[in-house]
Amino acid sequence: MNTPIPIPSGKFKAARLLLNKKHRLETGTCLIEGKRFVAEALGRPGIVEYILVTRRFAQTPEGVEFLAGAGRPDLPAYFITEQQLGQLADTVTSQGVLAAIRLPAADHSEILRMKGDRLILVALDGVADPGNIGTIIRTCAWFGIDGVLLSERSVELSNPKLLRSTMGAVFHLPIATGVNLAGMIPVLRARGFRILAAEAGGEPAGSLLRGGGNKLLLFGSEAHGLSPVVREFADATFGIAGSGRIESLNVAVAVGIALDIAVSLR
Repeated sequence: MNTPIPIPSGKFKAARLLLNKKHRLETGTCLIEGKRFVAEALGRPGIVEYILVTRRFAQTPEGVEFLAGAGRPDLPAYFITEQQLGQLADTVTSQGVLAAIRLPAADHSEILRMKGDRLILVALDGVADPGNIGTIIRTCAWFGIDGVLLSERSVELSNPKLLRSTMGAVFHLPIATGVNLAGMIPVLRARGFRILAAEAGGEPAGSLLRGGGNKLLLFGSEAHGLSPVVREFADATFGIAGSGRIESLNVAVAVGIALDIAVSLR
């Protein structure tokens, strides 16, 4: 990586534009922060466009080590001030290292080209909390799930809180965004997927998720559940039994329980 230089005003303005959702979606570029997350991105060829660091971070032992081993030799790197960091960072106590990256979202056709007879895909319909989606992506990566579909009504993948919540898992599995589930589900069914929807009062998850075959697991928001147009595509619904008095599970927790069952029994 090139030795960092003070960031030009034009480059700083460009970095600030990445705080704007519309600009992120138009350019396919976003900011990530944190030494571990940035290092994870640097291990993926062609993703990182430039690095931003504070002098405070660069002067720490971990900062020296990071800059010495970070990325390709022609990768641009810029010093930013603590004030500039405050304008860019999404966390209150930032480590002082950020990167602009090309978001590695999967093309929908990449999901459809997958081959196998025990594939598991997770689809999120209208999930609005970015922290929940980030945790779900991380959980899917942990269980080796084959791909994630984010509906048009779900939070966009470039959301800073969502990305931070993935803890780098966004680089470890295909994630298709802006998916029209009503259009894609019939295609997956034609390719042999069984469509299973999470819903309170559904069949016991242990029996329904058991066995082989390709599965698409549908999860809706905690507040509204699956939209009617998506719910009608389900071949069956499954629920997660509980004995307490709480009305519903956090959707990220529900996904984790369902995947533990589905993976252990496939």
